[in-house]
Amino acid sequence: MLWLGPVQSAEAGDAPFFCCAPCVRRLEALVSSYNRRGVVVDENPVTSMFARTYGA
Repeated sequence: MLWLGPVQSAEAGDAPFFCCAPCVRRLEALVSSYNRRGVVVDENPVTSMFARTYGA
């Protein structure tokens, strides 16, 4: 398990965020994929990345 840092929630405060090695590799792939697409100024980068990745 790898500590990635704290996460924050408007409803629940903050907590530590841990991921296993396969999940870290998946997150790296998502970030790389997102960065290859470029950033649109008006988009929220987190929700946009997941929407494009998962078709939401």
